[in-house]
Amino acid sequence: MNYNGQLTGQEGIHGFWESRIPEIQATDYSLWVGKAEYVKNPQLAFWEAVFEAHALVDSVLFIKKKLTQEFPEDQKYSFEERNRLTVRVYSQEFSDTYSSRLNGMVEKQIKKSIKMIADFWYTAWINAGQPELSKLEGTDPEEEDFSMN
Repeated sequence: MNYNGQLTGQEGIHGFWESRIPEIQATDYSLWVGKAEYVKNPQLAFWEAVFEAHALVDSVLFIKKKLTQEFPEDQKYSFEERNRLTVRVYSQEFSDTYSSRLNGMVEKQIKKSIKMIADFWYTAWINAGQPELSKLEGTDPEEEDFSMN
């Protein structure tokens, strides 16, 4: 119900947490999550991830509200050019402070999602009988052109 902070006066919290912080800090993230593992009960694993993420909502909202009260208003935002438009964004300092107070939550959740997706793909492959993927038409990475040109 409060997906974007509209009920708590924190409109834009979703984009701030999900986009702004990663775009500032992603180059510092270590996104190696190890080998994919088989998931015995994918439905249970999915719902556990939903409940774990939901348990973080209070911290996400409370910490931002507290930081907003403490942070000088003239330092909370800055302006950047995007697609030839000047837009107001959360400042680097505000974003870094928020992320620090969340104890790296954004990076941790990104890593959890990477691991979960890898595990689910691996599980699907195992459950499909471990088909030989290199024999599928057009799947030889040596022959594929992945360039953006």
